[in-house]
Amino acid sequence: MSQNHPQLDSHPRSGRIGAIVLGAGESRRLGTPKQLIRYDGTSLITHAVDCAVVSGCAPVIVVTGAYAERVTKELAVTSAQIVLNPQWPEGKGSSIRVGIQSIGRFPDLAGVVMLVCDQPFLTSDHIRALINRFQDGNCSIVVSAYADTVGIPALFSRALFPELLALCGDDGAKGIIARHGANVQAVEFPKGQFDIDTPQDCMSGTESEHSRQGD
Repeated sequence: MSQNHPQLDSHPRSGRIGAIVLGAGESRRLGTPKQLIRYDGTSLITHAVDCAVVSGCAPVIVVTGAYAERVTKELAVTSAQIVLNPQWPEGKGSSIRVGIQSIGRFPDLAGVVMLVCDQPFLTSDHIRALINRFQDGNCSIVVSAYADTVGIPALFSRALFPELLALCGDDGAKGIIARHGANVQAVEFPKGQFDIDTPQDCMSGTESEHSRQGD
């Protein structure tokens, strides 16, 4: 664990919590836009947005890129705010920067939940659990724990926005999480290990859900 950061511990946490959904990727391995894959009756990108909205996050920002026009059309009936990352080929770090630049304009936000669009078992209850832990606990980051690791969905205090803005290339936020280990708490999310990267993932996810429903 890294050293403690008291300046982050004391940062206000009573304001609103926003959400950023990262939806700019090319889905190269999948061969089709994962954002638009339909799962349980809705697209993955819409599912992520709906979970964020129902959990109470506001605003909800979606960062688009490779399939911006199609994703924007898909989300037309939602309350999500769409921002384009023209540098999306640079990697995830560039999309996080664009999202933080957009959401940082809301001065009353205490933090932001970072989401991806390829976790079909995401729920609004899990996002709410992250928010509750942040508001009740003495921490600057709340991560999801699954498959012997931690990661997204994750909530970051506003105090960490400058570090998120400094990300580049394909760097995600794991380095930030590691640096502030003493100020990190985790919420269990066992199904967070399942994401959609290949056609086989789509099939195995459907089979897993059918198996669960049959238990």
